[in-house]
Amino acid sequence: MKKIAIIIPVCFLLSLTATNNSVAQIEPDFTLYREVAFFYNPSLVSPDKTSFLLTSAFSLSNEGMYQRQPQVYASFSKRFKKLKGTLSFSYLYDPYSYFSQNWIAAGYAHSFRISKHQSFVLGARLSLVATFLEPDKVVALAANPEFSGEKILEISPDLDLGAGYTFFNGTIGAGIKHLFSPTVNAAGMTFVTNQTAFYILGAYDIQISSVVLSPSMFVKKEINWTYHGTIAVAYKKYFTLGATLVYPSMRIKGFIGTKAVKGLSIFIAYDAGITDQIHNGEIFLGYGK
Repeated sequence: MKKIAIIIPVCFLLSLTATNNSVAQIEPDFTLYREVAFFYNPSLVSPDKTSFLLTSAFSLSNEGMYQRQPQVYASFSKRFKKLKGTLSFSYLYDPYSYFSQNWIAAGYAHSFRISKHQSFVLGARLSLVATFLEPDKVVALAANPEFSGEKILEISPDLDLGAGYTFFNGTIGAGIKHLFSPTVNAAGMTFVTNQTAFYILGAYDIQISSVVLSPSMFVKKEINWTYHGTIAVAYKKYFTLGATLVYPSMRIKGFIGTKAVKGLSIFIAYDAGITDQIHNGEIFLGYGK
């Protein structure tokens, strides 16, 4: 009877958090989605022979009960010209108040050249996720002696797939993540679920003298459907300015960066809600040659 008395309010609490994307969404919501497109779609790997990127997203203020701590994502890729493919390795650290996840992954993307300005790419990525859960940090469980001090570590495999099409200065990609949907359960309850997610990206770069105008659209299906519309303006490689509107969560994202140093990309971004007080920051470093 004691277990039932505890489980009912906990399930109610978890169901409430699941209705709030800013609280329950496990997948990182990177503002710089074009720079980290490979994270969402294993076929959208860097065209450089060798590339490396490091990015971090973090909460500046969060009105939710379970605040997200700084996330760190890094990837390395190496293109093999004779194989027409790219081998990649990546790592993600994704912490929350009552659990954290460490992801390590290896992937491969193969390019099929259609013409001089058109290519089709298929990609796959196999991951291992280590989820560390501390149920006693959930408020409704803190007073329950059966959970107090109990910690759970679970390691699970996962698989991502993606396809991309590049044409002239444009890119279209579709990816699916978490085909195995890694889940952590305890005492008959689900605490962490990496739901199967879908991503569609469309982007095009328009050269106008020394200026490049870059409109893009990013559609995500994680817990709910969200739509990101972005416009970015770059002057040569000196600086890039961009802004994104996210619907239906009504968030505004802005970013600024530079590629003035050959092979090096540096960006910072800011994310604010129109209808809430949640503010996030992001930094990005990339290198390719």
